[in-house]
Amino acid sequence: MIAELVIGFIVGVAIAVPVWIVAQHLGIGRGFHAPRGIDRRDAVPCELVPVALRGRLLPDVGGEEADERHERHERHERDSKAAR
Repeated sequence: MIAELVIGFIVGVAIAVPVWIVAQHLGIGRGFHAPRGIDRRDAVPCELVPVALRGRLLPDVGGEEADERHERHERHERDSKAAR
């Protein structure tokens, strides 16, 4: 079983390497060629922004403002438990 897989891999490489060399020589598969009249410099800028789905606020994330909010929330919970 393993021997057949190794032989198949070697045969695949032996076939693929000459095909790849010929394709490189002929210029086949050079990628997408944009039609005439399209300038890459006219592209619209795009910004990728990370988004958390079903995320939770973590106490160590968000800087000082988030830490202060977290501390106030904890103090409020302690005070409300003490008042009960």
